[in-house]
Amino acid sequence: MTLTAFCIALLIAGAGDAVNGGPPPVSVHMWAVQATQEDRAQPHFDREVVAIKPAVEELPYDTYKKVAVAWRSAQVNEPARLPIDGTYTLIATPLPDQGDHRIRLEVAVEMKNQRDARGGAVKALQTTMALVPEKMVKLRGFRLDTGNELLIVLSVER
Repeated sequence: MTLTAFCIALLIAGAGDAVNGGPPPVSVHMWAVQATQEDRAQPHFDREVVAIKPAVEELPYDTYKKVAVAWRSAQVNEPARLPIDGTYTLIATPLPDQGDHRIRLEVAVEMKNQRDARGGAVKALQTTMALVPEKMVKLRGFRLDTGNELLIVLSVER
């Protein structure tokens, strides 16, 4: 088998569900920002996170600094791990379609440096969400080492 034929076989095997009529993969987009109030005349967004502006307009912050921006594609029931910083990792697992044009995700935010009684990473958040494709949702309640809020914004599409 030539290298080209081998690469084509790998591509087809990786796209198995789509080739066999299964669901297409889900793309998970994540923006993690440090959100602060600095008494600015106009809100400030780091260049890499300007896309979240419509999703955070009502929040009491005026400064949004990039902590992490990541994108992953995952098949149904396949976890997509998106590292945020030295403490947090977002894990988004697409769930089977329910026929309502929403994308269901099991979402967890793990704290890497803390362990539960069984030795597993502590989950700061674990929930299931039904998201409208290309709409943004905010996850709040996380703190950075600086004490400032870590705000996570998610968007999904097929």
